[in-house]
Amino acid sequence: MRWLFLLVSLSGCIRAGFDSAATAVVPDQDADAATPGGDTAPVDFEAGLDLAARLDVVFPDIGGPMHLVFATSTTHTGKIGGLAQADAICAARAKAALPGTFKALMSDSQTDANARLSITHPVYNTAGQLVANGPADLWDGDVKHTIAYDENSAPVTSVFRVWCGTRDSGQRYSKDLCQDWSSEAKADWGEIGTLTSKTLWIDDTAVTCDKLARIYCISQ
Repeated sequence: MRWLFLLVSLSGCIRAGFDSAATAVVPDQDADAATPGGDTAPVDFEAGLDLAARLDVVFPDIGGPMHLVFATSTTHTGKIGGLAQADAICAARAKAALPGTFKALMSDSQTDANARLSITHPVYNTAGQLVANGPADLWDGDVKHTIAYDENSAPVTSVFRVWCGTRDSGQRYSKDLCQDWSSEAKADWGEIGTLTSKTLWIDDTAVTCDKLARIYCISQ
């Protein structure tokens, strides 16, 4: 009887680990924390599980379209090459791990992020955590879970800066854009978000353009 009880208990734990509605609660992470993820633990995937299988595990009950968003596993100075090259970086990173078309969640001096991106559905990070219920929720100043996972669903554990040039409303900054993402000079500045924060995720502070930062990429 004792073994039967243990077996039933273990089965329940395994099911909870693969059910997107049954997630463990962990403390909130602040902007300087080394372990990202917000207040819901990510799914612990089986070793070797491919992305399609991961999505089936994480999103079994969504029953509709969604956007995926990640922070690049690569880091870059502010000399990215403009928004077009930022989009190309997102496409290259996604091609290695994810299906679909991805664009950079960034603005420049002429273009607002919320205008250049088509966001019409709920947004999830690559750990299966809900980031926003839709565009209004995404641009309301905070997110439900951090975008602290890369294109491979791996947690980001260093370099938490993200080049954004974007206010939390989705509109562009008129300055501090690393010369429209063409400069890595210490004399120039770029607006960043902090990927371990739910409130400063896209609109935190400005740093010099020689610094390394990541890029947010979102599916279209």
